[in-house]
Amino acid sequence: MIRSEFTNDSELYHGNRVPFVPRYGAGSSVNGVIDTRYGALMPRLAVNLVGPHYFDGDNQLRQGTYATLDSSLGWQATERMNISVYVDNLFDRRYRTYGYMNGSSAVAQVNMGRTVGINTRIDFF
Repeated sequence: MIRSEFTNDSELYHGNRVPFVPRYGAGSSVNGVIDTRYGALMPRLAVNLVGPHYFDGDNQLRQGTYATLDSSLGWQATERMNISVYVDNLFDRRYRTYGYMNGSSAVAQVNMGRTVGINTRIDFF
């Protein structure tokens, strides 16, 4: 649970939610290590929950609650080399990351969606 409020004396936003502050948020992950003769495999699964929030002080532009699921699989090939593949936002959940009014029209920026990538780490020293 996240608590935020406008604290100035202005009545303009009295009782409104502070923009960009979700009502609640939570995250959890499960990580593992599987030893193999070729190095350790490290699976990970994470869920992220973001509660409803507004993009403006008038509380007109609202993003509802959403959740994303992220996963990765790492391989510790040697003591100095790690390679992992990941998928963030596995189910391609779409949500707004920003919004504003342009005259009488609401405009919003949407998240990137599912992201797939590879991370490589090599320690030389």
